[in-house]
Amino acid sequence: MLGPPLEAPFVFETVELSDGSGRRYEVRLAPCGDILCPIEVQLRDDDTVYDTMPLGECAIAQQPELAGYDSILGVGDPLRPDDGTRVWHIGYEIRSLALHARPIELSAGRRGLLAHLIGGWDHTWRIHYLFVVQDDRLVLAWSANEVDTEDLAAVHLADVDGNGYPEILYFYGTYHGWRDQESDETLAGVEAAVYRWNDDTGKIEGLTLADAGIPIYASVGGIFDTVVPAEDTWWNSSSCFWLYYLLPTNFFPELPPDKFILAKFTWDRVLAEKQLAACNPTGDGFIAEITQFPAVVMRARVP
Repeated sequence: MLGPPLEAPFVFETVELSDGSGRRYEVRLAPCGDILCPIEVQLRDDDTVYDTMPLGECAIAQQPELAGYDSILGVGDPLRPDDGTRVWHIGYEIRSLALHARPIELSAGRRGLLAHLIGGWDHTWRIHYLFVVQDDRLVLAWSANEVDTEDLAAVHLADVDGNGYPEILYFYGTYHGWRDQESDETLAGVEAAVYRWNDDTGKIEGLTLADAGIPIYASVGGIFDTVVPAEDTWWNSSSCFWLYYLLPTNFFPELPPDKFILAKFTWDRVLAEKQLAACNPTGDGFIAEITQFPAVVMRARVP
């Protein structure tokens, strides 16, 4: 339902730049004279607005509400969404939006802004943005988007190369990735990539797991000779495999070829081990360290 109308600009979050300039990122929704108004990011200080960039999505011009974390927002590890995040909600049904914004330390003296939007009703979509500042201008350094409610996206921050600044670890999974030609069954699709700031070029670089030298861990609860028993197990209502991914092992050179697995994925081996302990009904489950992984090719981009 509609909330109180927006009578003045509403600031969701402010993130100070780390360059000592006194400027800040400001994520805001301002009245625009219409029912729907753009959510935007401003680069400003107390006296001057240096640049403004819309997020590309509009929200109902009403007072947003601070609400609990939404597990499908797409923030955190695939097996452990980040709790305690500030999530703002606006609108209702097909005009509902949720927003979360946070800083990311890219290098010494350079702080970026990560913003996450989720919207829709029956057909949920998500968009993730990374903004940086260059020469008093806002620059969209990276973005990703997903458009299906059954898809899982996880945008995780972790300093995996040990240089003191986090990389963006992006995972995407869908239960309807492609159709197996032999069995005519629908199998899952998974993708992952690592995005790392390069201070020399002033840009984000997109890397495969192999390029970045970073593994992702599969908690494999079952391995099968053919797709049919794998799918039967997946559909079994008494099985804990619900929401696991049914995948061919030929995607992963580390695994035996021409088999099928039911698996969940995580960047954290400890989480993978906990998942395996919670779900291993076939008794042949194991943890696989995957270094060759399908790369994100459509949803995420570096401008």
